[in-house]
Amino acid sequence: MKFFKLPDALNRRTEARKRKKPVLGFTLVELVIVIAVLAILSGVGVLGYSGYIEYAKRAADEELISAVNTAFAAACEENGVERMSLRIDEAKLDTSNQPAIKGILSVAGLEGDALTTFQTSFSDYFDGNETTELEAIPINDIHFANGVFIADEATLEGARTQQAIGDFNNSNYHDNIEGLVQNVEGVTSLFSMVVGANGLLEDRLSSLNSMVDVPSTVEGLKKLGITDDSSSTEIANAMVLYVAQATSAMEDTSVLIEDIMSGTLNQNRGLMELPMMIGMYSAYYNSKYASEQFKEDYSSAMESPYGVLMLLMSGDIAGDSGYTDYKDYEMREDLEGYLGALRLVDQNKASVDIKDPNAFSNDDFMALIKSVLGST
Repeated sequence: MKFFKLPDALNRRTEARKRKKPVLGFTLVELVIVIAVLAILSGVGVLGYSGYIEYAKRAADEELISAVNTAFAAACEENGVERMSLRIDEAKLDTSNQPAIKGILSVAGLEGDALTTFQTSFSDYFDGNETTELEAIPINDIHFANGVFIADEATLEGARTQQAIGDFNNSNYHDNIEGLVQNVEGVTSLFSMVVGANGLLEDRLSSLNSMVDVPSTVEGLKKLGITDDSSSTEIANAMVLYVAQATSAMEDTSVLIEDIMSGTLNQNRGLMELPMMIGMYSAYYNSKYASEQFKEDYSSAMESPYGVLMLLMSGDIAGDSGYTDYKDYEMREDLEGYLGALRLVDQNKASVDIKDPNAFSNDDFMALIKSVLGST
């Protein structure tokens, strides 16, 4: 058998191709893939480095806050200040030179020369730090709680809850949650009475114009789900939640307490102060100072919203025989206890059914509040 044989010239060209060196380099597709991979790796590296830098800055800030606490504790010891007895935000940092911590702005109970001496003591212990500037933590996020300055929101919220429970238990509402509930029902009845039956929400609240900022109140109520078509009961219950929310958001509630103790209502804070005024009457009723006559008048007044309103307008409490002593010794603690109760209501507002006429006194909510307070 004969096989077909290629011409010699063609064989030589074929062999030459086989001996030729392969072409070195990347194809365009390979080059694009390599560049994409490098870009991804570079991005990951930048993110990782950025995260490390942020972590390092925060760690440095926390060391600085620790130095603040060390200096503050030393200044308290030197000046006879009971650091652990100070309430949340009763000590404040001087933020006038932010992001640097300039010093201590105020400490509850210290004024004039006493405060100046304390500030000097703090500076003596604090000024040796290499830097006083914060790099990652906003200075306004630092609060005083449990005897130290902190910048952790979860820790701060936990401290607020414990302070609220403590305030409640130190008040005349302690072991008398029913009295508190009666007070809240009086507030909701009063709100329900002054809310118009129908129309725009702004118009339905117009009777409160002399007492509260109606536009901001309407805005707050709408955020709680209230509309022009909501019933008076829904609006009244939502107003209690709005008051609880507004007072809880205040960093300094001392202005509310001072207004109540002076017997006046500030229009800008009227919606918050009216329930507190009723709360103070209720606390006085439960105190050892209230006369039997006042207790009779109070019990009768709480039977109707008109009675509550008339009791407040009469101002008869100021003439009661034990009122002056109550104001001197227990009123502030009771008002703090009432504010504590409002904070607990705000924290548990998701459990409140504003459509329920007994939203704050039904078995479920009562059980919840008693559980939070550790009562039975």
